[in-house]
Amino acid sequence: MRAELREIADSLVQSLRRMVEATERRVDAQVVGIQAQVSAVEQSVAALPVPRDGKDADPVSDDQLAAVVSRHFEEHPVLPGRDADPVSTEQLVSAVALHLADNPPAPGRDGKDAEPISVEQIREVVARHLEANPPAPGKDAPPVAEEVVAAVVARHLEAHPPAPGRDGKDAEPVSEEAVATVVARHLEAHPPAPGRDADPVDVQAVIRGLTDTARAEVAAVVAKHLANNPPAPGRDGKDADPINDAFVVDTIDRAIERHVGTWALDFERRAQDLFLKAIERIPKPQDGLGFEDMTVDYDGERLVTLRFERDGIVKEFPLHMPTVLDRGVFVVGKAYERSDAVTWAGNYWIAQRATQSKPGDAEDEGAWRLAVRRGRDGKDLSKGTPK
Repeated sequence: MRAELREIADSLVQSLRRMVEATERRVDAQVVGIQAQVSAVEQSVAALPVPRDGKDADPVSDDQLAAVVSRHFEEHPVLPGRDADPVSTEQLVSAVALHLADNPPAPGRDGKDAEPISVEQIREVVARHLEANPPAPGKDAPPVAEEVVAAVVARHLEAHPPAPGRDGKDAEPVSEEAVATVVARHLEAHPPAPGRDADPVDVQAVIRGLTDTARAEVAAVVAKHLANNPPAPGRDGKDADPINDAFVVDTIDRAIERHVGTWALDFERRAQDLFLKAIERIPKPQDGLGFEDMTVDYDGERLVTLRFERDGIVKEFPLHMPTVLDRGVFVVGKAYERSDAVTWAGNYWIAQRATQSKPGDAEDEGAWRLAVRRGRDGKDLSKGTPK
């Protein structure tokens, strides 16, 4: 019995040895393969170039981002949508009230005041948003009656009555010197156009007219006096010497000419005094503005202003340069000036005059000029394993 058990045990030991030897051979074969793979990996790693420090990427400007977005929308134009249904103020108030009733806000704590935002910052953000997301063309809103506007204004004033104002103060009295200064500045900034000489006056004709008028007035006065005071009847006298009519007329003419000459001389003196006083009130001329008083202002687009300023005197000369400026993707309803350039339907257009029409619109022919035509679409990349 023991001999049989020993034989069975020996047989089991031999089987286990054969199994262990087979397992060792199998493991050795796998280890050899793994060692070969490890050696190949080590050789590949050794063949890699030594890494070097890289440089920072170039900063990306807003204009580059806008160009990428613009090209994306040109290649993938947004389909036009439809206008949303109008929402009244009552509907908005009702929806907000229901939302707050279902979701009451948690009590918060006081925060710090936000930084003030300038109008320029708001305008820049809105412009970028509209340029990146041009709105689809919509329809005109229905006209609003004056009664509706009046009712809305009345409700607003009833809910928010304006604070009572206070009486203002009287304006400061304006002196003659202040008026003269303002008039002088106005005349200097807007010099009157040169006038023309007065028409020549015939002095002899004026004197003759005054003489005839004086004669008629003297004759009328004498006739009226004799009518009211008739002379007493006298006695017959001797005949008077004959009177030369020409002598009488000449005597009266000389008397009237002396009177008119005195009046003309007095008039000339008074006119000369008035003229001298007017000259004294004319402001004294000042030296003109020169290049040392000049500054140049540039608005960043097309307007260059030459500004001359000294001692409160300011003169400006605006110069408009016809420079082509890229305005991005065309926006419906936006006003464009001459030389503004836009992209529309894959083409590049330049405005030839101020306009709001679409590029290529037949109703406003000549408003835009096609500068660059859209290229043909390329072929799709064939599917498959790249060689």
